[in-house]
Amino acid sequence: MLMLVKRSERQLSKKVMVRLEWAEVEAGIRAESEISEAAREIGRKFRPIHPKIAIDDVEKGFLEIKPEYSRDAPTEALPATIILKTPRREATRQLIVILAKSFDFDIILLSCLEPKIRSEDFLDQLDIASRQFLRDAAMTLVFGLGWRSMVANLVVESRIGPSFGPSSVVEKILGK
Repeated sequence: MLMLVKRSERQLSKKVMVRLEWAEVEAGIRAESEISEAAREIGRKFRPIHPKIAIDDVEKGFLEIKPEYSRDAPTEALPATIILKTPRREATRQLIVILAKSFDFDIILLSCLEPKIRSEDFLDQLDIASRQFLRDAAMTLVFGLGWRSMVANLVVESRIGPSFGPSSVVEKILGK
């Protein structure tokens, strides 16, 4: 699609072209930009606004996040702030096993949400960036800052090793 646009074989709106140019400038692909300061402001508006998660957040066991919702979501009825909490230790052990079998990260996110908003319907109302950030934040709260390595090990193990045998990553995580 991008190549069609670059070769002028596909036309995009001016707004989309401005955003595309801004993204190229931000990525360092385009050294100088012809876009106006107003266009730069549009780019800044769409820059991720979520904070980085630190070890202190993991140790506290909760995060307070201001999500963005999709355009068609009834934002007046949705919380302005979401609190993610680390589940109880026993629940965390069960989540490890579920994750190892399903690789469904939304289950981890749902387990960290408050019961009144713990539903897939709620998740469907989040914009894509907020949902991904919340999913990553939940994974970090439950499994720590190195959760991506853990998931990679689970993937490799499930493909080449015995099906979660005694030396599995799951057993190591559970301390068995």
